[in-house]
Amino acid sequence: MPDSTQIGFLVIGGILILIAIVGGNFKLFGAEVASTVSNKFLRFVAFVLGVFLLILAVGLSSPESLTSVSPQSDIPSAQSSQTPSIDESFVGSWTSEGEIGATYLMNLDISSVQNSELSGVLNVSNLSSGYNIIDYSVVGEIEGEVTTLEIFDTDARQVGKAELSVEDGSLVWRLIRAQDGYFPGTIHLSKRVA
Repeated sequence: MPDSTQIGFLVIGGILILIAIVGGNFKLFGAEVASTVSNKFLRFVAFVLGVFLLILAVGLSSPESLTSVSPQSDIPSAQSSQTPSIDESFVGSWTSEGEIGATYLMNLDISSVQNSELSGVLNVSNLSSGYNIIDYSVVGEIEGEVTTLEIFDTDARQVGKAELSVEDGSLVWRLIRAQDGYFPGTIHLSKRVA
């Protein structure tokens, strides 16, 4: 989306080119340009300045100006080095047991992490009703610091979607959407010690 500087350059550049072509004697946005701009040198200067402003405005919005490489672009950001992504070391059982005030007990057994893909089994129990929900299959794609999980029931129907991320050595589950209300919104999972 263009900013006010770009819009200003476009408008002024367009007006200057219009002055250079027409030579004056017109109204634009309530402003009147007199017909005294008949000097060919002034019209040429208006044309050159107008073209320059148009090129400048278009150049400000070009992708090359937004993605120019700076010498510091090879330095990894501090945020990416502080928040690890999920890797093979996360294979195993994770649980929300011990989460204070939790309505659900969630157990996530990560069986495989390979080639930026995660798979496993999810079991959720409602602690207030004692209702144990069936096991769900989870398949995820690891994209940097966040793993997007798709949740499938025993009939291989997709019933939900969630994100996993790593915070302070634990996994954080954030529900994106679900077809039923059995999945908690946000919950912390810690690795179960054997």
